[in-house]
Parts: sequence; C-alpha cells; structure tokens
Amino acid sequence: MKKIKIIMMFLLFFSAIPVSNAFAKIDYSGGLFDGKIIYISNSINQTIGGTLNLSDNNENTNDTISYPSTAFMTAVLTTPSSITGIRLKANNLIRISYIRLLGESNTILHELTSSSIDITGELITFPAVENVKKIIMLTSEGTGVVISEFNAYGTVSTPSPSPTITPEPTPTATATPVPTSTPSPTVSPTPTPTPPVTPKPTATPEQPSGDRAILTVTLINGSEKEYDLPMSEVEAFINWYDARDAGRGPGSYAIDKHSNNKGPFSKRKDYVVFDKILTFEVSEYTIE
Repeated sequence: MKKIKIIMMFLLFFSAIPVSNAFAKIDYSGGLFDGKIIYISNSINQTIGGTLNLSDNNENTNDTISYPSTAFMTAVLTTPSSITGIRLKANNLIRISYIRLLGESNTILHELTSSSIDITGELITFPAVENVKKIIMLTSEGTGVVISEFNAYGTVSTPSPSPTITPEPTPTATATPVPTSTPSPTVSPTPTPTPPVTPKPTATPEQPSGDRAILTVTLINGSEKEYDLPMSEVEAFINWYDARDAGRGPGSYAIDKHSNNKGPFSKRKDYVVFDKILTFEVSEYTIE
C-alpha cells in the first residue's frame, strides 16, 4: 500500500509539468534573410534564380546542391549589417568546406571552418562582425548536400550622420587705393616659327571577330580575373587545366591580355597558378 502511494505522488508531480514546455520548439524567426532569395551556383557572384526554401523557417522544405564540382550558396544583404550568429540545417557536414562573411569587394571578414559548423539547425554564435555584405558557403563536392534552413542573425548597420561644420565668416579687408601709373608702350616680340611636327603612325587596334568567350577565373582568395579571348585560346586554357588536374603539365598558365595591353609594351601576359584557381566560367559569343 505504501508503494502505491509513492507511485501516485510521482504521477501527480509529473502531470503538473506542462507538456508544451517540455517539448517547446525554439523560434528562430527574425533572421536577416527571412523570406529572401538565397542563390545556389558555381560562382559567388551569380545572383540569378535562387530559392526561398532555405529562408522560410520551415525545416520540411529544402534544396539540394547538385553541381558536379565545387558549389556556392550565396546570401546577399541589401544593407551592411553586424552579424552575431549563423543557423544552418543540412544533411551532410563532410562536404561543407567553410562559411564566410564578406565585406566590400568580397573581403573576408570572418570564416567558420568545417570543424566549427553545426548542421543540426542550432544557432552558431560568435563576436559581432561589422559591415557584412554577403555570406557564402562552399561545398568541396557539389552533389549530395541537402539544405533545409540557412539564416543570419544580427542588426542592420546604420551609418552615423556626419556633423555639420558651419564655417566662420571671413572679415572683409578694406581696399587701399593704388595710384594709377602711366602704362609703358608694349613691344610685341617677333614670333619664332614652330617647326612642323611629323605625326607618328597610330597602331591599328586589334579587331576581334569570330567565336569568342569571356573567361572568368575565380581564385581561392575570392578575387576574380576576367579575359575576353578567342575560343581557341579558351580551349587551350581548358586543355591545360584538365591536363594539370590529371598531374601533367606546368603548374601555371600564361593568358594573353590582348586589348588590355596598356603602356609601351609589345605584349602582356597574365600568369595564373593552378593551385590558386577555385573555379572558372566560360561565356561564349560570336562577332560577325
């Protein structure tokens, strides 16, 4: 009988605890990307298309990163902001390389490496990072990363108004009358004839034609190099890249700068190092 009384007391105690509190879900609404488009592409500067499934605070909606090589998830802030936390809900951490907070000109302000990224949907907090314009996440392999939620938390930066400085009035000086003198007659010198200048022939600028492409090379530090080249030179670059990726060929490649040749030089070349290339993009066009 005593045991029955003890059991009844425990039942009464636990029944007094509200069930809703025991299983309460954290409300993560109020993020800076709530209801905003987040882009998934192979370039940190691509802002075409995009998805709302990652910023709707609904873990039942998701998108899959399915590029064959490295891929970016990019979220752009319309106003520079102070960021103190990141939230990520994904299914695969091993293929996520980093999350970076970028400022103007893609300057890296803060980085979360794979060892400090939590994909369970819990809030990742850190000291405030000011003037953030863009947040990117890079996957080392394109396929197989399913993302349900991605958001940032903090405050929008409000620039302080510059103080208005009222200039002090400058006192007006009293003019002293100057006596008028009689001008001397002016003697005009005999002009010296200027020898005629023989114009130097102007070099005929390079006139592009045929099949061409814009080759955009993104380096691992986030900077980009862009070249307007004939397709034959773009194909030569791709052949070098593929060969080097297989362990053959030199570690760098010289790209002819063509119309970007400024200064008294007969030719200029830009050397790109294979190990510094993150990704590249080819945009083809034809000039009749």
